[in-house]
Amino acid sequence: MVMVAAFALGVGCVAAEQPKTPPIPVFKWTEVLPAAAQAAQKAGIAMNGMGAPAERTTLRPGDTVTALVTLTEGEEYKQWIVRFQAAELTEKERQLPPVRGVRVYTSTGREFQYDGERAVLALRVLGPFKSSSAATATRGVKDVQARVRVNSAFLGLGFDQACAALIRKQEAEVRHPDLKFYWGCGWKPYPPEKAAGKRKVAEVFGVTEKDERAMCGELPALWEFVGLASQTPGLQSIMQNVIHIPWWSIIANGGKMPAIGLMMLPRKHIKDAARWNLSETARIYALPFELQLNEKPALVCQLAVTAPRPPLLTSAGIVGIAAQSPDGKGPHLMIRLLSAQCAPEAVAEKPAPVTPTAVAVAK
Repeated sequence: MVMVAAFALGVGCVAAEQPKTPPIPVFKWTEVLPAAAQAAQKAGIAMNGMGAPAERTTLRPGDTVTALVTLTEGEEYKQWIVRFQAAELTEKERQLPPVRGVRVYTSTGREFQYDGERAVLALRVLGPFKSSSAATATRGVKDVQARVRVNSAFLGLGFDQACAALIRKQEAEVRHPDLKFYWGCGWKPYPPEKAAGKRKVAEVFGVTEKDERAMCGELPALWEFVGLASQTPGLQSIMQNVIHIPWWSIIANGGKMPAIGLMMLPRKHIKDAARWNLSETARIYALPFELQLNEKPALVCQLAVTAPRPPLLTSAGIVGIAAQSPDGKGPHLMIRLLSAQCAPEAVAEKPAPVTPTAVAVAK
């Protein structure tokens, strides 16, 4: 998938606040299909229950989250059950070179270094289950397992602190209607002569260095999460149903990888924490953004995010995703967490071995 390849290579990815607002996909709650629930129960996959956040800040083998993926087209929809579980590193993986970090630059002239930490997730995907009829609900369903290496330090950056900072920035914009502050970050330094002016405006808006570090951290966090999604069996092909890829511009460009752009849209608080199976005290934010390929809109997403404390460190604190094409038409993708549990202390040292397989469970 073009989006994933460009993120993996770190090609021209820039995040910036812009005034334009495309149609933002809404979060849609669809009940788990009976066939999906039965298959998950048979496979021993937890379908409900959000464990209390742990005090630790690192993954532990056994930390687990389970998500429901729903792709809706008209009146019909398909579902997948996806489980992400932290696993123990093998001896070979322990001997690998250290995970590379990344340096990010801001339009105010600051730069931040984010280091890496290797972890492994065992993935299991059941589906697709179809809503069309009970007779065909499980036709073609597969049980696919895989093992994926991730940078848990990037996942741990999360998005909640950046959302809080940007909401304060949005509120400051109301108090200073005469000032414009388009903040951005990317992989290359910004011109010093322009950064100096933006730094002064940032001070007026109350944007601190800590705020900028959190806002910059969204890039590697999103980068790592998209990389994880690209390696989740079947999820890449599901995304191809909703992403609009301007093939004509790729062909006109000699087939070269398109430039990636992220237009980060205004954030807001989400008040119904209980609907996301979280405690009433949990802080949840809506994070919408538009993905652009060669400066052309390709996908609009809205994330529901909270603090990335274990077990939600596994998903970078993301508890929901809604995605649709930029015109708001066509298939709608909804991903929401059903369950999240920390590893029991007694079994944290000896996780069950995972062998990548692909087995059909129904035809």
